[in-house]
Amino acid sequence: MKEFNRLITLDPSKLNIRDGRERCAVHQATVRNHVAILQVIVTFNGNLNLTDSLGNTPLHLAIESDALDALDFLIAKYGLETNFFWWTPIGSCLDLAQWSRCLHFE
Repeated sequence: MKEFNRLITLDPSKLNIRDGRERCAVHQATVRNHVAILQVIVTFNGNLNLTDSLGNTPLHLAIESDALDALDFLIAKYGLETNFFWWTPIGSCLDLAQWSRCLHFE
């Protein structure tokens, strides 16, 4: 956490570096359920609603990875957005291939 803070303090543009799937720090922090890092991203005016190469927002990824703390944080900040397929994160959850991951929403 200290190293992340140091790097972002020196160069906030590093928040926007993307990987091969067009994911950046907000996506990685979400998948790993690191709310403290999400809070740092907010402190540096980072966008918590960026999309990856499939149009998934961090909210979608929070559901797919069962990152419930990150999910709560993101919903409190932005509500629900849709991806390129017009699915909300909850709608993504209803996809039969992922239904077992989403039982906590019943």
